[in-house]
Order: sequence, then structure tokens, then C-alpha cells
Amino acid sequence: MPLILIGVLIIIFSYPRIRQPIMVRLFNEGVITPKIVKPEQAEIIKHTGPNLTLFLIGIIFIAIGIITG
Repeated sequence: MPLILIGVLIIIFSYPRIRQPIMVRLFNEGVITPKIVKPEQAEIIKHTGPNLTLFLIGIIFIAIGIITG
């Protein structure tokens, strides 16, 4: 069950319209310091983009949660 919930949250955060305000707020509070990774340095992101990569990771978490749960 926790893997399914984590997968759903990752899928929700894969949408920039939802993720961006949260990231800006955390940055303003000093909780995080975002680091931009160049697409050439990250193999998965180079071919799919960050949003689709997060979406696919969420799908994988949900699938593992269903299989093991």
C-alpha cells in the first residue's frame, strides 16, 4: 500500500503546475536548494524529459505495489 501511495504522489508531482509552487515555497523557506542537471548528464532525462521520467517512476512504484501487495 505505501508503494502505491508513493507512486500516486510522484505522478501528481510530475505535473509542473503542481510541482512548481511547492518547489518555490520550499526554496524561499530555505529547505531546498534546487540543482539543475543538464540533460546530457542524465541518460533517462535526456531522452524523455523530467516530467515524463517522474511519471514513469510513479507508474513503476504503483506496479510494484500492486504486485507485492
